[in-house]
Amino acid sequence: MTKFLMPLAILFFVVCSLVAQTAPPPPTGQVSPVFKLGKRKPNPSDFPIPVKEQIAFFFQTMMKDRKNIHQAYEHLLRNSRLSERKENVDNFTEKTASVIDLFGDMIDYEHYDTQKVGRRMIVLSYISWHKLYPVQWRMTYYLSDKDWTLIDLIFSTQVEDLIE
Repeated sequence: MTKFLMPLAILFFVVCSLVAQTAPPPPTGQVSPVFKLGKRKPNPSDFPIPVKEQIAFFFQTMMKDRKNIHQAYEHLLRNSRLSERKENVDNFTEKTASVIDLFGDMIDYEHYDTQKVGRRMIVLSYISWHKLYPVQWRMTYYLSDKDWTLIDLIFSTQVEDLIE
């Protein structure tokens, strides 16, 4: 019996590998993992002080009290096109509140990676640590004529791609 199990197990793993390699991209509306670092190691290098202060205020405000989520987003999205529609701020607030309801209050946050794209764009990756589970954040800033402006914000609970 055991001499039949080994070839069967090998066949199972080969089929699973082939299926995983040929899996189609996720359907529209479903997002692939946020952080696709590939072989590049995370590099939490320095970035402009005004951006640091804005992000610190964002996370620290949410850590104080979950009732402050909307205020945190209003500050983070200030001067950003993301805040031009009130629904965007409300949507971010609702989704973040859901994450906090699911995984508990934020107990800390950490800068994980900085990707510089030329001199005028930076992509910052953060992890917020919650009582039950971490959340990863990606914030993209663009240096306009005079100020750094948040142009994209994504957060996700998929943390598997952070592990090497």
